[in-house]
Amino acid sequence: MDHAGMIIAGYAIVFATVLGYGAAIVARGRRLARELGLAEGEEPQSGQSREDP
Repeated sequence: MDHAGMIIAGYAIVFATVLGYGAAIVARGRRLARELGLAEGEEPQSGQSREDP
């Protein structure tokens, strides 16, 4: 049990890193959806339609 603190710290660092990376990916996806006019409840930008011709 000498190294329990190091093991817990290692898991905490990995968990925080994965959580932060996931949040960054979701934020990037939402920003891209807004730019492309695909976000729910928003009108497409620059006169484009959501429906494909």
